[in-house]
Amino acid sequence: MTILFGNTLQAKADSLATISTVEAKITSAEGVVGEGSTQTKVIEHKELTYLSKFSMVPALEEKKYETTIEVDYYFTPDNTNISPLSTNTGSANNGVAKSSITLTYWISGNTIKVEKCHRSWSKASTSSIIVSDRYVTYRGPNVQQTAWKYPTSNTFSYNTGWGYASQNTAGNGRAYMSAYTSISGMGRLFLEAALNL
Repeated sequence: MTILFGNTLQAKADSLATISTVEAKITSAEGVVGEGSTQTKVIEHKELTYLSKFSMVPALEEKKYETTIEVDYYFTPDNTNISPLSTNTGSANNGVAKSSITLTYWISGNTIKVEKCHRSWSKASTSSIIVSDRYVTYRGPNVQQTAWKYPTSNTFSYNTGWGYASQNTAGNGRAYMSAYTSISGMGRLFLEAALNL
C-alpha cells in the first residue's frame, strides 16, 4: 500500500473569517502499484451576506461565508502494459478523478455557525471510472456538532440545522469526503479530501 500526501494550502479571508486549510491523499488498494499525487486548491472563498444588527456593536454583526476546495487526483501505474487514462495533444494525462467540497458558515463576534456542506465527485477529462463507498462527515467547532453521511450519488448537499457555537482554536469546522474509484485495468484507488476552517 502506498500513501501519498498532497500539499496543504491556505486561503486568506478577511479579519473576521477563519483561515482554511486543505488536505488530500490518494491511496492504492488491492495490490495496485504505481505513483500517485494530488493537487489541491481553494477555488472560491467569498462573503455571501452581511447583517449588522446594531452598527455600533461590531460583536453582533453577522457575516456569511462560503469556501470551496477542489482536489485533482493523479495515478501512474507501474505496469507498462497499462496506458495512461487519456491523451491530450500527444501528451499523457494520468488524471484519475476530481473531488470538491463546500462549507457554508456564519461568523458573529467570536462564534461560528456551520450551515451547509455540499459538492461532488467527478471524473477527470475522459477517464472512465466508477465511484463507490462514498462517505462524508462534517462538524462544527464542538464535538456535539458532528454528522456522518453516505451519499448514494456523486453529488451531495446537507443542511446542518446547527446554531452558533464558540470558535475553537483546535478547529472551527471541518468537512471530509472519501470514496473508492474503480478504474479499468488499474484496480481501485482510495481518494480523500478535507477542508478545515
